Amino acid sequence: QRMTIQTKLVIPDDSRRSYDLFMLPNQLEVITISDPETAVASAAMDVDLGSMSDPKDLPGLAHFIEHMLFLGTEKYPNESGYQNYLSEHGGYSNASTSLENTNYHFNVTSGHLKDVLDQFAAFFTCPLFTQSATDRELKAIESEHGKNVQSDVFRFFQFIKDVSNPDYPFSNFATGNLATLKEQPTAKGIDTREKMIEHYRTHYSANLMKLVIYGKESNEELRQWVEQMFSDIPNKNLSPPKHEGRAYTSKEIGHWYTLVPVRNQRSLVLHFPLSVGHKEYRSKASRYLGHLVGHESAGSILHLLKERSWAEAMSAGVGMVLEDWSIFAVEVEMTREGLDHTDEIIDLCFGYINMLKKGGVKEDVYKEIKNIAEMEFRYMEPSKPDSFCCLVARNMLQYCGEHGIAGPYLFFEYRPEAIEAMLAELSPSNMNVYVRAKELEAECDKTISPWYNIQYGTRRIEAAQIQRWETMAPQEGLHLPEINPYIPENLELKPLKEGSSETPYILHQSTDPTVKVWFKQDDFYRKPKAVVRWNFLTREGYASPRHRILTRLFCMVVTENLNALSYQASVASLDYGLIPDMNGLYVVVSGFNDKIGTLCTAVFRHIMEVKFDDQLFLVMRDRLKKMLENIYKEQAYQIAMDGTHCTFLIPRWSFSDTLPLMDTITANELRAFIPSFMRQFHTEGYLHGNMKPEEAMEIVEELKRVVLPDVLPMSSDLLPEVRVGKLFKGREYIRPMKCGDGDNSAVHVHMQVGQCDMKTRMLCKIFTQMTESIFFTQLRTLETLGYIVAMFDEDQEQVSGISCIVQSVEHDPLYLYSRIYGFMAALEDYILSYSDKELRDVVNSMIAKRVETPKTMSTAAELNWREVKNHEYMWDRRQREVEILQTITKEDLLGLFNKYVANGAPKKRRLSTFLYAKQYWEMYDKVFQEDVVVNSIVTQLCVPSFEPLLPDLAINHMLTALPSEMAAILSELPKTQLKAIADSLGQDAEGLKEFATTPIESIRAMVDGVKAQLLEAAPEPEPMTPSSPVPSISKFNEAPPKVELHYILDPGTWKQTLAAYPSRLQPLV
Repeated sequence: QRMTIQTKLVIPDDSRRSYDLFMLPNQLEVITISDPETAVASAAMDVDLGSMSDPKDLPGLAHFIEHMLFLGTEKYPNESGYQNYLSEHGGYSNASTSLENTNYHFNVTSGHLKDVLDQFAAFFTCPLFTQSATDRELKAIESEHGKNVQSDVFRFFQFIKDVSNPDYPFSNFATGNLATLKEQPTAKGIDTREKMIEHYRTHYSANLMKLVIYGKESNEELRQWVEQMFSDIPNKNLSPPKHEGRAYTSKEIGHWYTLVPVRNQRSLVLHFPLSVGHKEYRSKASRYLGHLVGHESAGSILHLLKERSWAEAMSAGVGMVLEDWSIFAVEVEMTREGLDHTDEIIDLCFGYINMLKKGGVKEDVYKEIKNIAEMEFRYMEPSKPDSFCCLVARNMLQYCGEHGIAGPYLFFEYRPEAIEAMLAELSPSNMNVYVRAKELEAECDKTISPWYNIQYGTRRIEAAQIQRWETMAPQEGLHLPEINPYIPENLELKPLKEGSSETPYILHQSTDPTVKVWFKQDDFYRKPKAVVRWNFLTREGYASPRHRILTRLFCMVVTENLNALSYQASVASLDYGLIPDMNGLYVVVSGFNDKIGTLCTAVFRHIMEVKFDDQLFLVMRDRLKKMLENIYKEQAYQIAMDGTHCTFLIPRWSFSDTLPLMDTITANELRAFIPSFMRQFHTEGYLHGNMKPEEAMEIVEELKRVVLPDVLPMSSDLLPEVRVGKLFKGREYIRPMKCGDGDNSAVHVHMQVGQCDMKTRMLCKIFTQMTESIFFTQLRTLETLGYIVAMFDEDQEQVSGISCIVQSVEHDPLYLYSRIYGFMAALEDYILSYSDKELRDVVNSMIAKRVETPKTMSTAAELNWREVKNHEYMWDRRQREVEILQTITKEDLLGLFNKYVANGAPKKRRLSTFLYAKQYWEMYDKVFQEDVVVNSIVTQLCVPSFEPLLPDLAINHMLTALPSEMAAILSELPKTQLKAIADSLGQDAEGLKEFATTPIESIRAMVDGVKAQLLEAAPEPEPMTPSSPVPSISKFNEAPPKVELHYILDPGTWKQTLAAYPSRLQPLV
């Protein structure tokens, strides 16, 4: 049975997808999306329960439940089975817990959606919540919190919660940690697992869930699957959670807070609590006000602030929206000088707000925003299926059913009174002020939040100041934005020329100066959009750390000068980027094609006619210096990866190379550098989209007219190129680094495989898709090393490679490295046990993604641009990769592993970066020696500090000997029954061989029968003790070897000793 909702979904113009909206008898509301051409299927479930519903004595419980649902269900008890299946079939999953909702989602290669949906549905009918998984996942929660402790985003969010009404659940500690979910409850006699199960059973109800499914099947077939798999979710007929009270009462409003951030920043934030929440979406009052207050063109608050050198950036709007309230935020990123003028900045803000109040709601402004939104929605390009499903599932909880897709985009009703009511709440008497800057540390004499230890100061905003702001007149120069000249007027689709090329072709080519332009008129997506990309290739931009700084400053000054104009273009969905890279300068312009040539001309002119005074230069230099300083505050694994890359890429300048030079760069030096940079370069471009060849050529001619008149030609031998140093064979190289004042250590292990021919690249991709899930299961799920654990293929320029990362708040880098080394020691047996069917599943998932036409025009343009950028021009690359994939065998993968990846591989080229958290700096000091390039130390690898969850040997012997599909089905049995079968077969090879010939259907029927009997006898299934996916790691754990580690202490000098892999650059003409 089903219930069709008697409303029609509001959807964009979309001829390739069809949509359906319906409700199951258990009140689960569902949207299905049928896309017959998709190679990737996806689903998302949004549950109307978030951290604000956590019990007072168990902060973080909703987040913990989110983690636990992944770790086995009664129907699929294998803890890692869901993740392993997704990984083997080209998919992945994730989840997130918000204040009022929890979202679960996955994607997988089409053809496997039904199997994964059944596993996914079991999350909401029969999760196990085993004790062993509970104990281990608490460590993962602690690691996740450890990752967040030094994040200013998490810290500020917790701060505004901590200073809110303590009797209202917004003040909860949402993520939780080991203290709130284990130590404190245990001290009070509370069993966390029991409370978790009770919370889940009480609050997870079908009528509070929204499901979105995206697949290649018809909507009718997707409906049938939903009915089969999700109808058993219990409907408790619950009302959505309601929270009495207000987050900010008069007691919590009217404060001025100063905070010390972790990163180097100077920000001013004004928060206005609003009395409206999700239901405001129909009128979009907050969008109207955010558009005006946060505008950046002439007459805006930011424009005046920049004229005074007080601000770098500004944003305004509702960022946090709940059921019946929200917060309108105005945030200003201040300059060093702006920090001394915070009161005057707030003056400007209220001058503008009061101008809006006095002038009333402007219907013409509302219509302009509304029309742009309708245009964007009509021609929107679909995002990735999983992102789209997540967004729509969340929308369904916030908006009425038919607006599940259109809700965030469209303006449904013009209600000036709603805008005026919201504007009235943008009052100084309904505001908190937050100023974050390291320079204010002396004012911050208090500490709040035991989870983040935030240093702050506070005072009440004086009544006289509030009254002054209430009557603040708009300063001279403030006014509403002018009519936007970038709103497209012509959205017609350009006629296609008969016999036009199916692949990009050379539209223009010349050698004086050197220019090569490729073009492809869109003949598939048929949307009034285009993408224009240019590369200005020169060695001048990356010749030294100093050149690197100057090139970035050049781009920043141009971007700043363009800001007022480009902001209006961005409002009209026309965007650009000016990006310095190792090859020179890269420009991209994309959006509606009608005015794309106009924006291109503006960008060209600003590049060639760049002007700046000393004050603007100082602001830009300070901003860049701040960005470089903040790199030290990134996640530990990101710093480690940068350390690895800087050790073998030639050239590659790290933030540690450029930061010491920042204060020595002068405005006059930059003025002299820019003409030198623009004197000689090679230009290569690509234009793609809804434009005729002659229209594309007009943009090319404009480039030649504005940019190229005085540019000298460049021969191929002067092109910039980044080379990859070839690591020495057979050694374990380590780059040791200190992690600032962070608490997280990290290890990045990179293994070079060789020149990036197509087969090598495909082998690396298959290898990591086969192993990424078990790497995660072993080191994250079982050993709980840390929250961030991953294995992936990683190309560096023209060289293929394989990488691993582990970040941990608990363990030192040597321990993390030892565990990775141990995993590699056990990996060969896993590859040997991999069946032909499993390998075909992995290969087929990769093939499916390559035979699919890219979902968006921008994606198609990006793929073609890579060919242009890399000078390879292989337009049929994906088809060729499919041909290669079809030939790959398990022997190829074993060869890859044994030759390049294994610990003892003869051609192993391995480099690891050890990033030491501050508590392990003594370990760094022991390996570091002054004036030594490489310090070689024979090192005993670490014995594991956890109790290994060893599998029963008889069970392991049986499952390893049987075909993988049969072993997977048998693994669904509880351990007692599984051991009985294993013991009956014993070690007899012939008996196992004979058992392996049993028809798979008979095995399936036997397992289902045993499970049914057990379910009748005992509703609570026997918890399954998880076992290692690489059982032979136990041999390594018993006696970890000694290994000679070669610590690279002077990377710059060491890099000069490396030979380089051959370049892939082809002749220009």
